[in-house]
Amino acid sequence: MSLSREQSRITVLDRHELFAETLHLALTNAGHQVQRMSPPEPAASPARLVEAVRRSRPHVLLLDPDLGDVDGAEVIRTLGRCGVVVVVLTAEIDRARWGGWLFLGARAVLSKSVTLTELSAALRAIGEGREVLSREERNRLVELHHREHHQILECRARLDALTQREREVLTHLIYGDTVSDIAHADVVSEATVRTQVKSILAKLGVTSQIGAVSVAFRARWRPAHPVRTALS
Repeated sequence: MSLSREQSRITVLDRHELFAETLHLALTNAGHQVQRMSPPEPAASPARLVEAVRRSRPHVLLLDPDLGDVDGAEVIRTLGRCGVVVVVLTAEIDRARWGGWLFLGARAVLSKSVTLTELSAALRAIGEGREVLSREERNRLVELHHREHHQILECRARLDALTQREREVLTHLIYGDTVSDIAHADVVSEATVRTQVKSILAKLGVTSQIGAVSVAFRARWRPAHPVRTALS
């Protein structure tokens, strides 16, 4: 059974314009009704973007959640509640993020490396009321998301135990600065910095500077370098 005319109405939203245009042409040639939305302006809100999508009245939205300043996750969550079928097309390789998009309401998540035949098969499955991903695969990805989310929260709780000064020192470590670099930049003794680093390791429950940096990465904490100019 093929997609009906109503079911084949597709909106493409991707801030990478060359990919979006290529996808638009390929799906149009395959017989779908396709509308390509312009990438959102930097000041656009998720609510405005959702309203623009709803006005296009798609059966399926092909979305890359990497929308720059706009929260793609919130767009997925809101459109899912509005009854729009969201299929994520992404270059992201982190399967935990895939699970997060599914948890928020995406019908399926596909890699941008899929072929047109594979994408068409996914659209046909949606039109026929079938699942694109097996229940086992969907559950596995969502569970992966939950585990990573729990890990992020746990690591952030450890970071919350640091003082402001310790967070500044950890920021230096994240950017590869040595104890000597930090002491020079902040005009303190190396012994003072070593004491601060020792306290950071104890509070984060790790035994090395690499371990401390790993906790920050797992918490997705990406602070700006506080004294990049001074060290350059």
